[in-house]
Amino acid sequence: MESTPNPTTQTTPLEFITVIPQQRGDQTTTPSKNHSIHIDEAGAAAPSGLAARVLALYTRFRAYKNERLQGLRPWSEFFDRNKFSVPSKLEGVTRANRNLRHFYSNYLVVSCGVAVYVAISNLNFILSMLLCAALFWYFKTATASGESIVLRGTEITSPKAYTALSVLTLLMFYVTGGSSTIFWLVVGCGGVVLTHAAMREAPPDDLAGPTVSLPVELLV
Repeated sequence: MESTPNPTTQTTPLEFITVIPQQRGDQTTTPSKNHSIHIDEAGAAAPSGLAARVLALYTRFRAYKNERLQGLRPWSEFFDRNKFSVPSKLEGVTRANRNLRHFYSNYLVVSCGVAVYVAISNLNFILSMLLCAALFWYFKTATASGESIVLRGTEITSPKAYTALSVLTLLMFYVTGGSSTIFWLVVGCGGVVLTHAAMREAPPDDLAGPTVSLPVELLV
């Protein structure tokens, strides 16, 4: 009598990477979905896990953006040609101090524009860093519940995986010219902002506004 093959034991040739649960005594941990959807009392879908973290991060970024862009000055005032002149050393420091407070939101927008230009000029660096970040995220998500990753029959432990990913990130950073990209990003943003702040005539003290500082939670 012919035996019926068990469908659960069949694999396809394309299944190179698998995630297996780890044995803990007599119990076996099963993979859990970190980005599951829960239904609240009102009947609306409430994201949890990864989706909740992404949503919280987006909400904080949007609140920070709205708060900082409230002080955006008119661009006609920012680029007023009649207000630019070559200052002395002491006057340049005074102008920069006042203009950085008065045009803080404008400088933030200009810095973002310079950063986008520098990123576009070296797309290989940006894409390689995004790829490395995606690999880190995948491994962290796949092993969040205690599972092990198996690649072509070889079990990959966390130390080996993070070491390999770190080496890969450093190699891609070097090959794609990451040091020059970071250098031009800092020089471009700092040069444009400080040059404008020192060359433009400073507004009166009552218009300069209070000293601006980044929130503590964004620096941690």
